[in-house]
Amino acid sequence: MRSKVLAVLLTLTLAAGTLAGCGNTAGGSGTGGTAETAGTAETAGQEASDGQEQGSAEKVKLQFTYFEDNEAAISLYETMVNQFNEENDHIEVEFIPIIDDYQKKLLVMVASKTAPDVAWVGEEMIAEYAKQGALLNLDEYDGTVFQSGDYIPSALEGYKYDGSIYALPFDTCTLTMFMNNSIFEAAGLEVPSEPLTWDELRKLAKQLTVVENGVTTQYGFATGKSFTYMYPFIKMAGGDVIDEDGNTTFDSPEVREAYQFLHDLIHEDGSMKGVGDETISFYEMYNSGKVAMMLDGAWSCSTALVQDAFTTTLAPLPMNKVQATPAFTGGAGILSSTEYPDEAAEFLAWLAGEEGQTIKFSTGFAASPTIVKLQDTELAYKGYMTEKSKDVDFSNLVEATNHAYVSPLKITGNSEILDVINSTTEKYFLNEITLDELVTQLDERVTALLGE
Repeated sequence: MRSKVLAVLLTLTLAAGTLAGCGNTAGGSGTGGTAETAGTAETAGQEASDGQEQGSAEKVKLQFTYFEDNEAAISLYETMVNQFNEENDHIEVEFIPIIDDYQKKLLVMVASKTAPDVAWVGEEMIAEYAKQGALLNLDEYDGTVFQSGDYIPSALEGYKYDGSIYALPFDTCTLTMFMNNSIFEAAGLEVPSEPLTWDELRKLAKQLTVVENGVTTQYGFATGKSFTYMYPFIKMAGGDVIDEDGNTTFDSPEVREAYQFLHDLIHEDGSMKGVGDETISFYEMYNSGKVAMMLDGAWSCSTALVQDAFTTTLAPLPMNKVQATPAFTGGAGILSSTEYPDEAAEFLAWLAGEEGQTIKFSTGFAASPTIVKLQDTELAYKGYMTEKSKDVDFSNLVEATNHAYVSPLKITGNSEILDVINSTTEKYFLNEITLDELVTQLDERVTALLGE
């Protein structure tokens, strides 16, 4: 099991650090062991600061690693790190990008005592890394080095474990509705500006579906079939898949309603492409003009908004009982093995704070900032805008962060759970199992995995 293996690896690597001792010099990143062997953040930070005062005026040297295979993004982070170094007279940061196998390589770095001080962490990594003591608890820096109230709540929530902050978010994006203006115009219909109810979405999707000689040439609606796209409908229905006590709740009226709704669009209405023929993805179908309405992530702006054959309007997500969208967030945390927690916290607060994010999003980074103050500026959508899409209203992307959420399954860090949900859901959409069998199997299998 992936989460179980990760836990074991983290335990072993941290234990190895304890036995072997720690101690890179100020010339590199510190990699002690557990938080206990390194001492508390306050103690370690004071020792580091005292050492600097007693020695020379040499800068504290930190390392920051980031998962990225995009040259433009690597160049951006290099620029940001250089900017921080120029502004700082007591800290110097070395940027180390990792191109692939990020988590595996990060674990190897921890085991070999070459781990960075600050590292990119995904929300799915937080639970295990925090539980095993691999990440520094940042609560003591809240209110002094950074202000948690500066961050969008949904973005910060993804980097908490047991109520404590273990990383800071520095970019986020949500889902939105893409509307093909040409298809609406041809059908004599107006593109909706307000959130559609499920009944309205279903009716509109049927109206915009075109069948010629028994073959569907245009679908009214499209979205993915994975949990990423299924979960918003569960939330819209007022439901969830795990309750406050950690029990699975797949067999609930709300979850059933969400699955049944999409099943009806596919099999009863024929207004949504089914599962099986994956020769062309749902977003490729939209980009080729074969779908009227698409629910997808803001990342699709880079392709959907630059088509020559049609223009797109971004609209709010549909709603049933409530509006809901997941928050897809990136961030960074401090490894507990650092010798310089205070200095690492200072860099992290700058990187994920207003100044760092202003630099980042001024370049057109394709996401939105997580600082509330920056949500009211052009930086909130600049990364999605091109010459062709300069007239598009991006306000829905920004507004969506107000009702965004973090999936509890994402926070567990267990990819096998997501695999089980996706494969079982596929069987349901293929009519291989009934709705009763779907929710029963999901409750049983996810409960078993959560207990491992």
